Amino acid sequence: MNERANMLVAELLDTELIGEGCLSTYRHAAECLLTDDATLVPYAADLFVQVSGTPRRVILMSMPIRQYVGTMEFN
Repeated sequence: MNERANMLVAELLDTELIGEGCLSTYRHAAECLLTDDATLVPYAADLFVQVSGTPRRVILMSMPIRQYVGTMEFN
């Protein structure tokens, strides 16, 4: 590309919202390919959660949850 783009259109979101490497893809695009005022499509999402209980034996048999650390902002 000769110039940075002013729009990013990507279909990288899944049911977990941050799967399929979308955060690293958006970060790379923001740092290397986009203008500072670029428009991202999609640019937002709603996240719904539900608290539930699980028997202790199920928790002990499950694998540890990997935590995502870090945030990302597009201004």
